[in-house]
Amino acid sequence: FRSLFSKKRWYFFVIFYITPIIFSAFMEIPDFQISLSSNADYSKTETIVLFLFGVSILVVLGWHFHFAIYHRDFSETLVYIVSRSAIILFYLVNVVIIVINDDKYIVDFHHYLVAFSLCTVCQFDHIVSLIMLAVCAGIFVQGVAVDEYSSLFSERVNCMGNQSQTTYLNVSADEHFYAKFCLVDSSGHPELKTPEVLIVNNEDEWEGFY
Repeated sequence: FRSLFSKKRWYFFVIFYITPIIFSAFMEIPDFQISLSSNADYSKTETIVLFLFGVSILVVLGWHFHFAIYHRDFSETLVYIVSRSAIILFYLVNVVIIVINDDKYIVDFHHYLVAFSLCTVCQFDHIVSLIMLAVCAGIFVQGVAVDEYSSLFSERVNCMGNQSQTTYLNVSADEHFYAKFCLVDSSGHPELKTPEVLIVNNEDEWEGFY
């Protein structure tokens, strides 16, 4: 990556710095506020956005693997494809394991994990590869800044919506507040077919109502 630190590669840093800003702006649009979660229910518009997101991933992978095959020798190409595929397969295998245990866990595949995986693919000193690297690195930085280092999965609990959602209520109060409702038994265990307790979370202070 020494070639990046050249006046001829000025566009890389410009794209890298503006990508988080642009991506954050898109995330303010309701239809772009999508969580790659096994517990999500996507609308038609969100499905289209995810489809385009998936196509973009395939374009990045396809271009780089094609470039490696036709512009690098066999041994270098083999190491490149196997090593990068191993990183991607690591996440995919984990997702499959979590989906198999769907009754216990929820997949929360954050966009910065996708961006990180694609960053490892974008390694060539070519304008297309460098632009893709700048975009993916920018999305990765934005994701880490927003989500910090969030886990790939979360424990399933019997709450309204998924764990990352907050239910807003219109109530008569001096100040706005949020609440998350979870149906649990008297010991706080979420695996309950007939709820005994309604737990309300108001600003991280739990209260129980029987």
